[in-house]
Amino acid sequence: MVVGIFGSYNFSILEKPDEAFKKKLNQNPYFPFEETATNLFRLKVRSVKFIFGLVSTFALGLTAIILYATNGIELGETLLYFVIGFLALTSITLYYKEERTLLLDINNSTYEFYRGDRLVYQGHNHNIYIRLKGEKSGSGEMYYNVTLNGFQVDEQMLTSATRSNKEKLRRLGRRLASHLNLNYFDYLDKSRHHVIRHRCPYSSYVSLTNA
Repeated sequence: MVVGIFGSYNFSILEKPDEAFKKKLNQNPYFPFEETATNLFRLKVRSVKFIFGLVSTFALGLTAIILYATNGIELGETLLYFVIGFLALTSITLYYKEERTLLLDINNSTYEFYRGDRLVYQGHNHNIYIRLKGEKSGSGEMYYNVTLNGFQVDEQMLTSATRSNKEKLRRLGRRLASHLNLNYFDYLDKSRHHVIRHRCPYSSYVSLTNA
């Protein structure tokens, strides 16, 4: 199963993000993962940034062709801007073209993150988490959404942003974290809503060796 922006976002103006998220969790308690074996989960993602880079590169090239055909693009700053933009967008497209794969092993409390077939990182589950994010808009209003993130992992937005229903998103985020046996963090750094299931397994070892 491959998910991403089209599989995890809610684009319907008639359905609230929390309702869309709840529906997905009712259909699959481990969303956006699929269970491949007992306590083994896999998430495959095609990044939206790949689509963005591809479309933007095409649009920039088309714009350059139209301007050249109608007015002509003189050598100088204008052409330089197009070249820089083209190179930047091409690099984004190439970087995100590979499918991302995240594997969770609840039995061993570990995870693996791949770009294409290349293993980027393998580590302990205390470094990966579900979070309710809160961000202020330009007008000062807070918007909330639920994300999956971790060390050396590309962040995945599991819901679109909303100003309302913060409490419902929090409950759903904690529910998902419970099903996946992951840590849950609230949008504030210090919060009574955090749920810590895993701590760094190396801390006790380090303290003993430094004693």
